[in-house]
This record gives sequence, structure tokens and C-alpha cells, in this order.
Amino acid sequence: MTAIARIDAYVADIGGLEAFMLDRYLHRDAVERQLLIVAEAARKLRGQVDDLEPGIDWNAIRGMGNFIRHDDDGVEDEIIERVIETALAPLAAACRRLQERFPR
Repeated sequence: MTAIARIDAYVADIGGLEAFMLDRYLHRDAVERQLLIVAEAARKLRGQVDDLEPGIDWNAIRGMGNFIRHDDDGVEDEIIERVIETALAPLAAACRRLQERFPR
């Protein structure tokens, strides 16, 4: 959840998604790092969250981490943009539901 909030903050900090997509350094690196954290959390929760939140493509989230870690040329802009635009809000909502269902 914290990683998603940080991604939202980094994108807002630079002036929105369009400005973020033009940025090639600090904000971009920060967002990719947080996406790795999200992917790693999904990997650690394999088998625990998949059935509880079937509307989330958990395998795609886990795979995103591998893609970011191993793509030496960098992640394509369209992929990062699509994740920010379409995947983060539903994922954050799913995380909130899971946190409510299983409070610490």
C-alpha cells in the first residue's frame, strides 16, 4: 500500500502522468523501484491473495517485477504508463479491502 501511495506522490510531484512520462531520471527510477516493491509483495503473498481478490491479475504484477529487474534497456514507456493509469487504483482498492478483512 505504501509503495502505491509513493508512486502516486512521485507522479503528482512532477506534475502528472504526462510530465512523468517525459522524465527519464529521478521520478522514473523512484516509480520503478516502488513497482518492484509491489511485485515482491505480490510474490510473497502468492496463494494467499489470488482467490481473495480475483479481479487483480496477481501473476501480471509478479511478472512485472521480473521484467523490471531483468530488462537492461529499461521498461517501455507504454507499460509504465498503462500500469499507472489502469492498474494502481484497482490494486490499491484491493489492498484496502484486504487490510480491512485482515487487520494487523
